[in-house]
Amino acid sequence: LEILEGAAAPTDPTNPSGLTQLPHFKYGMWHALNFGRMISTTLAGMVWANMGCGGNPKGANAVANALGPHVPPDAIVPNSAVSLLAYYAASDRPAPAPTGTFRCYRSEDAAAKPYKAFLKVLGQWGAKMKLQGFFNLNNANHTPGCAGLAIPSEVKHIEDVLDVKKRYAGAFDRAGHPPDPSMFGVNNFYHVRRIFVNNYGRHALQSKAKPVSFKWD
Repeated sequence: LEILEGAAAPTDPTNPSGLTQLPHFKYGMWHALNFGRMISTTLAGMVWANMGCGGNPKGANAVANALGPHVPPDAIVPNSAVSLLAYYAASDRPAPAPTGTFRCYRSEDAAAKPYKAFLKVLGQWGAKMKLQGFFNLNNANHTPGCAGLAIPSEVKHIEDVLDVKKRYAGAFDRAGHPPDPSMFGVNNFYHVRRIFVNNYGRHALQSKAKPVSFKWD
């Protein structure tokens, strides 16, 4: 991404030392408080939703129509705990709700900083969907003893995705492996209120290909 944004490519493509060096991550009390806030608000939303309170069961259906391809009027586009429960219920019917859509981004004005332009679009999307923040995973390979691990974090403003210090400040767990699938039932209630910016981090690839574009899921 740094190369795509204009940074000089390292002489040795298998050694990314010529790119910006990331600081080590140190878990502390602030991160434990972040975890407490994350889990308490998520559980509260689950309880509130199971009581039938807290939002439109259709979710962001109307907003999704305005942002892209047509969404069927009976489709549920979850953006809250209530609409997520409605989405799960619809999936049990003979004609389940669609599992999702893929949308690709391309800068129409050939922006010099395409990644920053893309993040701006995500910020606008999050505001219209009335979401609460932006979740991201931080590659922890550069921190001693954390090879192959990731640091989960959340920032409230999309531009903070570009600032590693702010991503670290928003971390709510130690570097680790993805959670066990048994946790997804809770995690989905958290993620339905956020946009997951899956810019996992830098990888040292043994490739001579010239990058010309990029893709997110």
